[in-house]
Amino acid sequence: MVTFNQVLPAAVRICEDTPGMVELEACCAVRDLRGRIRLVLKPSANPTIPVDMKALAASLKSELGAYFVEPIWSTAAAKPNEARFASEVFKHAQRWGDAAYEGSGEGQRSVLARAPWWKYERRLSRQEWLEPAKPTTPLWELGNGPGIVTFYSFKGGVGRTTALIACAWQLARAGKHVAIVDLDLEAPGLGAILGAETERGVVDFLVDCLATGSSDLTGLITSATALGTDGDFVRVVPAGTLNQLYLEKLGRLDFLGGQDGVDGSPIEQALRKLLSALTKLTPRPDYILIDSRAGLHDLAGLSLHRLAHVDVLVSRATEEGYRGLNLTVGTLAKRKGLAQLQCIMVHTLAPTEGLREAIAEEEEFLERSYQAFQSYVYLNEQSRTTTRDDPMAPHRPLVVRRDGRFDRFASIRSIESSFFETGFSRLRSHIEELCKIDGAAE
Repeated sequence: MVTFNQVLPAAVRICEDTPGMVELEACCAVRDLRGRIRLVLKPSANPTIPVDMKALAASLKSELGAYFVEPIWSTAAAKPNEARFASEVFKHAQRWGDAAYEGSGEGQRSVLARAPWWKYERRLSRQEWLEPAKPTTPLWELGNGPGIVTFYSFKGGVGRTTALIACAWQLARAGKHVAIVDLDLEAPGLGAILGAETERGVVDFLVDCLATGSSDLTGLITSATALGTDGDFVRVVPAGTLNQLYLEKLGRLDFLGGQDGVDGSPIEQALRKLLSALTKLTPRPDYILIDSRAGLHDLAGLSLHRLAHVDVLVSRATEEGYRGLNLTVGTLAKRKGLAQLQCIMVHTLAPTEGLREAIAEEEEFLERSYQAFQSYVYLNEQSRTTTRDDPMAPHRPLVVRRDGRFDRFASIRSIESSFFETGFSRLRSHIEELCKIDGAAE
């Protein structure tokens, strides 16, 4: 399978081996929003060997597959519209180096170029998190597949990833198989923390799937070696290798455009393929844990509203945190509907238990959480009877105390006991309970 990283070097190599290409006045590679390429040629006035464009297109299609889009356009085409279009492309294109294609973020020269190459890159801008409300359909009902659990925080730096690792580690220690997906693509880190470095990552899977429909997991998954022997039960899909190509791939994630008759954006469809592919691993995961992007980001919206069975909402006791939780709970209620809403509130970085400031902070967090659920969730007669102090109500936050050992550590195994503290244990137990619906995770 040809991947995103290989497409442009392979295209240059194939073109350079084609008779007449080096005589062109210019050759432009147009890379579209999904990473696929088209070619636009500007022939010289009196070429010795005219380029056989049909043969070239066949060679490119044969090696690049769906990553190459026909036809090849020419500024010298007999059809006026085609020639006009080709000329317009060169007005937007940029000269592509003097001697070589830089095949990686480190600038390694992978293909020496003799033809005068140009390139026209098209990329997607960032899309906002919120979309018009619409009903969601889970990939599978609980009991028919692993429980999918998204860990989300409106603000970064509140312990969201720490909570996910703690739950994964505890589940692994209990003999459960866990798959972790790093969807914090703008600030990835799970792979490094868990000692899980791979050839490809989530961003590679997404761009390859968008361009070709591939669901290939090759080079995508590895065990969490940082957890020692427990890591054998934890398989990780990291975000990807951070370099210039990572940014190129990230710039092509289309959260908006869909296809007629297809529910959800191209990214959602690709993520669904990824999660479905993970269920075919041997042994099959009992849980799939998603580390979501913080804030009002499209990936966070997809992770919460469209993919997960259980949503873990992590926050500190701050005004911005409360407002973010209020917005998140409201959106979840509209997107998922009350019947599918399963979320866990987590109050992180709380002061030491029993201190006056701890009691006051926990009281405030409980009250703000209850207010959010009253506004958006407790709407029917039965829900309105839910009291603020009901210990089993979904608005009741689980408290995770601040642990200074998380501020600086050599490895996560050096502070292993911190990941098994009471707050994290309660969170893991709550996740297990919610994922037991219809006999799941027994």
